[in-house]
Amino acid sequence: MATLDACCYFFSLRTGCCIGGLWLSFYYGLLAYFMYYQMKHSKRADIHATSREIEKETIGFWVLGISFIVMTSAALILLYGTLMKKYVFLFMFLLIQIVPLSVEFFYLFTAILYGIETETFFMYVLPLIPLIYIDMVAYSYFYELRSRKKLRSVSEIHIEY
Repeated sequence: MATLDACCYFFSLRTGCCIGGLWLSFYYGLLAYFMYYQMKHSKRADIHATSREIEKETIGFWVLGISFIVMTSAALILLYGTLMKKYVFLFMFLLIQIVPLSVEFFYLFTAILYGIETETFFMYVLPLIPLIYIDMVAYSYFYELRSRKKLRSVSEIHIEY
């Protein structure tokens, strides 16, 4: 896999991971708030035939809201792993990122199958581009930390003759 030397040509990989973690936590936190707002003010409802009670259809909002909260937690894992220089947390973040990337690609593939318009295509692709870039920065920093640990462990062996 390709690795990066720096983030945005100006920052180190560590700074790029911090910026990416903050951005993702803000982004997913905002999306979780929007899901909560939509659920609270939803106009869609089911009317039960026997009891005539009205029940809001909020299952989709709950699923998306919880997934956005989980992804906010994953972004905080990235931030913690970056600040503490722990490559295990970066690896956990990269494993967790498989889920949103798969979901994004699935929605994009489904939209393409059903014939999507240009505006909708950009709505699906634009959030995917920074997500992939932040994943590449996190992977590059993970690789750098893991390489440093291997070099450090090799250099700590002292052989006396």
